[in-house]
Amino acid sequence: MMKTHLLSWLVLAAIVAGLFAAALPGSAQAQNLCRAVHVVKANETLKSIAKLYGVNARALAKANDMANNEALNAGDKLCIPKTGKAEPKLNLAVYAQGGTININATGMTREEKYQVKVREGDAGKWYKLGKITSGVEGVISNKKFPVPDALKNKVYLTVCLKNQNNDALTCRAILNVP
Repeated sequence: MMKTHLLSWLVLAAIVAGLFAAALPGSAQAQNLCRAVHVVKANETLKSIAKLYGVNARALAKANDMANNEALNAGDKLCIPKTGKAEPKLNLAVYAQGGTININATGMTREEKYQVKVREGDAGKWYKLGKITSGVEGVISNKKFPVPDALKNKVYLTVCLKNQNNDALTCRAILNVP
């Protein structure tokens, strides 16, 4: 009986993991190359989206296997490559559990201010959680923010830190465990 129960849980966990992986845009390799995923809105172009994220339009096109002049459709999902205004040294670890988002980070500039925001998946409404400052060692340790009520039952969240000095944006897709 115990083995059957354990096997059922393992099968359920595998199914949930597969669904989560399927919900992520692009391949696993593309996920490793993306610092964010942008959902195209009406009248946006590669050039306007590239400018928004501080990346080269050609690099944006290349990251998404498309031509420089290819038309975009509202709802398309684009990988924003890890170039431009990203913070290359920042190591960000985020998890959400029990209604709390926990943030740890290293490799930051000392005493730098960051805006923390979260949304559902890669296309939801952004919720500002607050601001944090890296310590004199360039570290953020175990900072906690409550998950917004509208997101408490959502499984897939994106959490971002935006550097208030240079607008560098570092994001992580996470699972929200109730």
